[in-house]
Amino acid sequence: MAYSDLVTANIKTFLRPEKFRTTLDYVVKAGVQKIVVGYDGPKELLEEHKAICDEYKDKVESLIFRSYPFNLGLSAVRNRMIALTSTDYILQLDDDQYIPTHTLGAVELMKKYEDIGGVGFGWIMPDKFGIDAHDIKIINGYYVRVMSGDKFIEFINGHAFVYSFEFIPNSAIFRKAIFKDVQWDEAYKINREHEDFFLAMKRLDKWRFGIDLSVWLYHDLGGDMKFDSYRKGIEAKKSLRYFRRKWNLKGIVGKPRSMTKLIDSAGYLDYAIKTMNSLVEKAAKDKVTEDEIFLY
Repeated sequence: MAYSDLVTANIKTFLRPEKFRTTLDYVVKAGVQKIVVGYDGPKELLEEHKAICDEYKDKVESLIFRSYPFNLGLSAVRNRMIALTSTDYILQLDDDQYIPTHTLGAVELMKKYEDIGGVGFGWIMPDKFGIDAHDIKIINGYYVRVMSGDKFIEFINGHAFVYSFEFIPNSAIFRKAIFKDVQWDEAYKINREHEDFFLAMKRLDKWRFGIDLSVWLYHDLGGDMKFDSYRKGIEAKKSLRYFRRKWNLKGIVGKPRSMTKLIDSAGYLDYAIKTMNSLVEKAAKDKVTEDEIFLY
């Protein structure tokens, strides 16, 4: 089944032209014919990013490149790319995520269920794998990552889906219509914009989200010292403070990739569930220790 008419790839890029080239190459190989690229990196790398896009323009139906003021922010650039997208579905990627050729089949779950707003993918990283999918509870002022038991598994046209989740990975295919209800909060430059987005979705209580266990992308994490200074520096700390202030939270409890823990091995299942339940109880009693709060 062809999906190229249904999906536009939105790729946000910043300081990593070679990784961006690889990301774009894999997107084209996956059959994507419509691409929007948003760049908010420094002027000295602008032409290099433009040249990379020029290499692929003749290989796809449409490739739109837009540059924005330096470090405008992940949320702001995403919102602008969404505004430039005309298809019903958006493949959202960062410039270090390399997708397999069958990725677009993830739209099958959304085609079947009109209230599924997005389908996320697993990550293969240099030294581990993970699926950052979980449910959300606000307990005594803590954002607690939990895993509820009301999950469905469905096999559609070669893709194995699990749903519903209240938080899915940021590499995903989203239904464009959901962004009429919730947009990316542009106060976030980098960090915690995803928790903010899905917490707003949870409060709205209109859309469900799933994951596609058949799609695992390679997440080529990291960059040079300059990149890391923006990714993990003062802007990230400001975003966390804003997140806590906006939602009146004390912090985030529980490590990410909860879904990974549940599928890692059968022997780990009981331990993972007990750990999550323990954190829920501690949050309810306001007895969460400092080393159990996710601070970055």
